[in-house]
Amino acid sequence: MTQPRAGIEDERALAGMSRRQLLAAMTAVGATGGFVGVSTGASLFDRERLGGRFVAGVVDLGILHAVNDGPEQYTDGSTVSLDLGELEPGSDNGGHADLRLLLPETGDPASPNNPAYPWFRPSCIDTSGGLVDDLRVTLKYVDCATGDVGAVLFPWGSLREFVETFHEGFALDGRARPNRQPGNQACLDDSLCLRLDYYLVSDFEGKGDVRVDVDFVGVQCRNHTGEENPFAGSPGRLCDAPDYHGVSFIEVWADVDGTCTKLGKLELDDNYTANCGTELDVSGNGDTEPIGENYIVEGTYDLPVDDDCEDTGYDLRVTDTVTKTEEGTTEVVAVAFELLNGDGTAGPDLCKVVVKGGRGGGEVVYDDPSDFTDNATNGPLYAQEEI
Repeated sequence: MTQPRAGIEDERALAGMSRRQLLAAMTAVGATGGFVGVSTGASLFDRERLGGRFVAGVVDLGILHAVNDGPEQYTDGSTVSLDLGELEPGSDNGGHADLRLLLPETGDPASPNNPAYPWFRPSCIDTSGGLVDDLRVTLKYVDCATGDVGAVLFPWGSLREFVETFHEGFALDGRARPNRQPGNQACLDDSLCLRLDYYLVSDFEGKGDVRVDVDFVGVQCRNHTGEENPFAGSPGRLCDAPDYHGVSFIEVWADVDGTCTKLGKLELDDNYTANCGTELDVSGNGDTEPIGENYIVEGTYDLPVDDDCEDTGYDLRVTDTVTKTEEGTTEVVAVAFELLNGDGTAGPDLCKVVVKGGRGGGEVVYDDPSDFTDNATNGPLYAQEEI
């Protein structure tokens, strides 16, 4: 299993906030990508006029930007295009983009630009397949003078999750402090630096090009409290979510004595409760039918060895599901869970999960470090996307 390259830290915690908490606070939407070429690119836009709306106190931000320590370019009031270059799968082939936000010079030393609260908002351009789920990104503050990493704004996750988290607008802190809520953030009066690290997961197949728009704007600190979201009512452009197969089974692997070891497999089958209800605890939150064909509800389940009723001694606590409903039938297309010991304590760290799609769906193997946080999945793991 390929580990993140040197210089890409695996910051899992956002100063006390998990990605689950971040995502719960935002509206889940899509992201963007397309299989059109041999390179993977991204572009960030420093400002739009917010769909033609007039927002009192909005000022331009200047953006200095560079990719992989290349030449620094300056953009004021137009598109910033960051070409991430050709990417090979595996975190050793990743890279980074640096962004410096500043207030443009007015040309009059006696009348400098007013300090502003900086905000950003990503948007979607095109809709397509798996690259947006396989391109891993993390966004963090960095010290403008030294480049030292500071607070993490977005821990390692997919590009899709990045857009989902911030598409309604996010308030940056002018002093690069973490967890500053709107109204409690500092004004930008000098410069603010961000770093976006990225890489493709090691099992990515195919070629692609992906873009994500990010609007940067400032709201004058004078006569404003910092609570005014310049993107209110104008969230980033949404994308259609891909269609996934229902989950047929979940195969669980964990680190046991330093070896990634298969522990068991939980089948999502109509007959599972009837066949194993006496041997295994298959009840989820009191539901009479917690497991069905491509279906499961949140709750704690004994983990069988295989498609049988032999208990491994481990439990799965399903913490979240993603469903779809077609022709009156509801299927679960993604599952988030924690691996527990039989006594309810945290089980060994996850190292691989295989999710099988029903009705002709293949297997999706999750074995990238960013897919897990210790004994838990790092958000829902999806079955195969329908073609």
